[in-house]
Amino acid sequence: MIRAEHIVKSFDGRVVLDDISVEFETGKTNLIIGRSGSGKTVLLKCLVGLHEVDSGRVWYDRTDFTSLGFRERKAIRKDIGMIFQGGALLDSSTVEENVRLSRLRVLAEAHPDYVFESARVVAWGTENWTDSFTVAKGTEQGLVEGNCVITEDGYLVGQVSEVGENWATVDTLVDVDTSIGALVGEDGAEAMLLGDYSLMHLRQARLAYPTEGSQLFLEEHIYTSGSGGLIPEGIVIGTITSIQSEAGGQTEYGIVTPAVDLDDLVQVFIVKDFEREE
Repeated sequence: MIRAEHIVKSFDGRVVLDDISVEFETGKTNLIIGRSGSGKTVLLKCLVGLHEVDSGRVWYDRTDFTSLGFRERKAIRKDIGMIFQGGALLDSSTVEENVRLSRLRVLAEAHPDYVFESARVVAWGTENWTDSFTVAKGTEQGLVEGNCVITEDGYLVGQVSEVGENWATVDTLVDVDTSIGALVGEDGAEAMLLGDYSLMHLRQARLAYPTEGSQLFLEEHIYTSGSGGLIPEGIVIGTITSIQSEAGGQTEYGIVTPAVDLDDLVQVFIVKDFEREE
């Protein structure tokens, strides 16, 4: 059962959903009918968390979906499927690939400046001092070193580190050479996401050098800062799952668990270009 309670959602001051309450019972087929622009798609995106509601609650059985973090929401989304409007599926792709592409389309609608290249993971690196994989796309498809690599949900995977004519190596965000500008929590304090050999095999990375005077908290979400111009700002990195200290307790750093499950990667999306802020 999915239940929405008093949902309100607006964009740039225009209210699209105003105090909407609805319940979808398990085992029943439901239709949402309305004229173009009435908020049908917005409601569906609010139900699955692709839009954050301004107020109200969304429940999946007895679970308050709106109060969950993105990792908990991801677990629930494994039981949710979305397809293109109008049945625009690719008959050359599997059902799973079509579902990924439909979710990517939602991401692309939110970021129309992103230029994507889809790529399948064909091999993982075997060296124990790095965490990387190979995709079967390269310079022929416009890939260059430093390109940002994400999932269809917009979670950061890593960056392209080496490119051939029809292949590329991607270093994941837990690789020892990772150095990515980050923003911490809602306040957006700046920090650096750094690779750490002792954490790499645990599929984690270090969050260091937070803005002077800022404080790290458990379960804070970490996003890309966009510094350096290679990775767009606001891409989800992960969550602080541990806070450690060094230098006799004078310096704090966070342990970040990625939002993406690196062990489950099959297909990724490379951001070849995007609009950079001046």
